[in-house]
Amino acid sequence: MIEIQASRITMDADICHGKPCTRGLRYPVETILEWLGAGMTTEDILVVLAFASKIVRVKRIELSFWLMRNYPSIGWPARKMGQM
Repeated sequence: MIEIQASRITMDADICHGKPCTRGLRYPVETILEWLGAGMTTEDILVVLAFASKIVRVKRIELSFWLMRNYPSIGWPARKMGQM
């Protein structure tokens, strides 16, 4: 049996048309249920979600560097805290 953590599912009118989604990944719960219905195993789905999670982390890092290059006045938090 799969335990569902409600904190991992969000609903926001601005994300995926307000459909319930996995937090941080924007995969509609409906899509995951369709995958299960099509025969994907939970292990298959976890692989897809792990890959998507890695892409999200890489994109966040890329965005951080882009912001630093294009908006230097924003600064980097470590500099503000005297850690650099």
